[in-house]
Amino acid sequence: MKKFGKISLVTIIFFIVAFVFLAVGLGSLGTVYGTGKAYELRLQSTSNAKEPITFELKNPSYVNKKGQTVTDYYMVRHIYLNVAAIYNDEDASAKITLGRGASTTASSYTYEANLGNLKFKEPQGGEKKERYVENAVGNWIEPFDLSVTDESNLRVATYKYYKLSAATCNMLINEIVFAGEKLLDKDGNSSVNGDPSGDLEVIPVEIYYAPPMLDGEDVEKEDETTAKKRAAALIDAQRLPSLAQSSFFRFGEEEIYSLTTVAEMRLGNVLYKSGGNSAANVYHGDRVYNSLGTSILGLGVVIFGNSPFGLRFFPMLASFGVLVMGYFFVKELCKSEKAALVFAVLYALSNFFLGLGHFGTPLMIGVFFFVASLYFMYLFYNRGIAKTNVRCVMPLVLSGLFCAASVCVNGVYILAALGIVGLFAAGMVRQNKARRLYLDQAIAVAEAEEAQEVATDEPVLSEEGEPQPKPLSESKRRVLDIVDEYKWKNSAALASFATALIVGGMLFSLLFLLPVYLPYVKLYDNPNSPRLNLFQLMGKLFAGGFVGSNGGMCAYHPFYRIFAGAGSMYAVTAVVMNTAALLIGLLGVAYAVYKIVLVCTKKIEGKEGRIALRRAVIPLALIVIGAVFGAFGGGALAFIALVYIGMFALAAECVRDACEREWKGQSAAKICVWVGLGILCAVFLLFFVFTFSIPLPALFVGNFV
Repeated sequence: MKKFGKISLVTIIFFIVAFVFLAVGLGSLGTVYGTGKAYELRLQSTSNAKEPITFELKNPSYVNKKGQTVTDYYMVRHIYLNVAAIYNDEDASAKITLGRGASTTASSYTYEANLGNLKFKEPQGGEKKERYVENAVGNWIEPFDLSVTDESNLRVATYKYYKLSAATCNMLINEIVFAGEKLLDKDGNSSVNGDPSGDLEVIPVEIYYAPPMLDGEDVEKEDETTAKKRAAALIDAQRLPSLAQSSFFRFGEEEIYSLTTVAEMRLGNVLYKSGGNSAANVYHGDRVYNSLGTSILGLGVVIFGNSPFGLRFFPMLASFGVLVMGYFFVKELCKSEKAALVFAVLYALSNFFLGLGHFGTPLMIGVFFFVASLYFMYLFYNRGIAKTNVRCVMPLVLSGLFCAASVCVNGVYILAALGIVGLFAAGMVRQNKARRLYLDQAIAVAEAEEAQEVATDEPVLSEEGEPQPKPLSESKRRVLDIVDEYKWKNSAALASFATALIVGGMLFSLLFLLPVYLPYVKLYDNPNSPRLNLFQLMGKLFAGGFVGSNGGMCAYHPFYRIFAGAGSMYAVTAVVMNTAALLIGLLGVAYAVYKIVLVCTKKIEGKEGRIALRRAVIPLALIVIGAVFGAFGGGALAFIALVYIGMFALAAECVRDACEREWKGQSAAKICVWVGLGILCAVFLLFFVFTFSIPLPALFVGNFV
């Protein structure tokens, strides 16, 4: 194998594959432009005469290079809205009112729009697009039809006050953007009586008035200045949005629930008191994933903004992490860098894991934690504990922590954790077998030495002539040392893994419950008068994984849609399994079964047989765990990911053995590998359009919706 310094060529190729996977994944996640913080738009009660929140559009003035004061005049063309949450199960409505003056009595035009709800309708009567038109929450929409108004009345100089109010229920609004065209005269200069330029721009806007929270109705009393500062969240990220029907700009159905939960996290403790007009609020959010996964998603939004890129950053990073951990796992399992590289190529070109990386939910984060736990546990199983020090027990500590973290992402991983515990038990059995082997050897040496001493040595006498016990020989000390050594090794292994798993699980659950405490109080309790303590809330979150929205047999479908647009040109984003990768994985499963048969029929014996059995059984066990729990448990898509990881590990061993073992078909096997790689790349490119949400004509993608 060629080496460049201390690094082999295979390792360099893996680094290239991993880097390209990460770069392509991050580069196609979606736009980094998102919205700012959210503002709770409250339904006006009849007993409260407060004005609705009022925006004042500006025709800004500035001094040009010639020292002249110039004013840019605008005409409103579009009002874009981004709704973070709707506090109702029924369809919600909002309305915009135009006014010459700031008071309601001076208003002239009112536009009302149905924003839909968070209870997405299933397709009816073959009209598949009906399902996606209603995905208004979290995505940019243009709900108000301004075409019914005379253009002259949409000039900012004529109507500059716009009032936004909730018509049917309270709601959370991320952002509102007023877009329009500059008015230019024949010479291209700004003029109040000019014609629209044809180029859309964001119109400058300020909060003119915001209703304060009043004492006795809300959490606290505030003045109008404070209310305006709080309402500034509505215009804190002014940018011309895109309404393109692609997941590069928009969120899918399940992502909206994650986004709604994150929006509540960022909102903080802003609630009505009991009896306010929020008494009937119905809170929506993610009820599938545990606190750690939701907190990590929230961290991505905090760092990169409330955007598709921000929500999907950590899932994509987790998908990359699975590639790296899977590579090292297969390298340790097969004792071959080439086999590990085969796994990495299958993983990267399978389309499936790139698709999951584009899925803005904690699903892939849980898969990463579990695969990391599996890798570190296999290190213990394969190598045992050399010494009872921190360095040698670290794989067990890390395995326990990662396993606990996976459960804290999705409670359903408690089922998969049984496999990690089983591998730990198998590792303890191997360690005790090693103890028995070394102990038997030491005892045999000690017994032989003792027999020789009895035949030749004279007894040791004291000064008074009394017989004295002989000092322990080196061989007998070796026996005692082995007993003592493995006693500490077994104790250290059990204590480190159990402590990391149990204590780590409790700490992760409690620590990461704090950032999401308020949103989940809204989801599972009465936010005005909470009764659930932290441990009860932990139980609710843990149970959510067993009733996940992606549970059941539907996840076995090779085309799992995570986003679909609407209109004549839109995109479908899906988690698709590369057919060529699937066939290669099935070939690996068949090869593993063949190896097991050879071992059972004693065609392969001794150490070679034990190694072959280990390399076949462990990935097969991962496949069985994923297939069984994926069929009957919640969070099925995560378990299907584990199935494919196990299949690719078996395929990697199959390809390595076929190409490196000396047999008649070795040359043909190498040719098949290169042909298979070509087909794998071709199918990857074929499914490229669904993995990266490329808009296409509706006639083409309609059959996949």
